[in-house]
Amino acid sequence: MNQSKLNELNNWLQHNNLDGAIITNYHSVAYLSGFESDPIERVLALVILSGKNPFLFGPALEVNSMQESGWPYTAIGYQDQENPWRKLAQHIQNTSKGSQRFAIEADNLTVHRLNALQNALPTGDFSTDITEKINQLRLIKTSSEIQHMLAAGQDADRAFEIGFQALHAGASELEVAAEIEYQLKKVVCLA
Repeated sequence: MNQSKLNELNNWLQHNNLDGAIITNYHSVAYLSGFESDPIERVLALVILSGKNPFLFGPALEVNSMQESGWPYTAIGYQDQENPWRKLAQHIQNTSKGSQRFAIEADNLTVHRLNALQNALPTGDFSTDITEKINQLRLIKTSSEIQHMLAAGQDADRAFEIGFQALHAGASELEVAAEIEYQLKKVVCLA
């Protein structure tokens, strides 16, 4: 979970007089919450209500995984037979009375889903796009993100070194790839 980025978004919401944000791009949800899932056709959302704790919303089958991912806040699930947008709207209304203005990821939320959201929250205003703000947050790395990038770079360097050592006349790409995979798995198993 990226608490500092969640705090920045909450400040951005307050600065822009918004009541909340409904983030539905699963890459953004993973970046901000630490929970990774590709929901395919199902609804997955990170909801940030101004001045309140955020919550994750998704299929009921995913709630345990949401909590096990290190997400410290509420995780709410819906069954396949339920209308997810209505259930999401009910939780928003119960949590934050009077919420009206929400930011959404306009490049991700389809017209069909936006209509369903508007039907569930008919007094809501979803005209603010938060996409650019999330993209800006991704550009400026935290010290933790920098450490992850450095570790990934070291792993990539190790893989290249193994690959270069495995190269010889007559070696197929599959043989080189197999050697890289084998050596990297050995390192992980020994660690």
